[in-house]
Amino acid sequence: MINTHDTGGNVSLEFDPNVVRIDLNDEAYINRLEGSEEVNSDGYVEKFVFTMDKESAKNIKFYKVDMTQDYTYPSGDTTSVITVNDES
Repeated sequence: MINTHDTGGNVSLEFDPNVVRIDLNDEAYINRLEGSEEVNSDGYVEKFVFTMDKESAKNIKFYKVDMTQDYTYPSGDTTSVITVNDES
């Protein structure tokens, strides 16, 4: 992820934990805003919010549930399996 804006802000990542799961040791998740995570009925994280500094970049690690799938984005008509929203 790249924040090309002149200001930092809060960003939410939302995803289906039946498709991908966040690495719970990832810096973005570890430094999430307290109480911002949402979990599904199985206890897997499906959304969280973290702060991203201005003009910064982050590599965020997810794991595929089905290793045979290719979720490379952008790829043709497909949409990303991860929804990114500006929460500022």
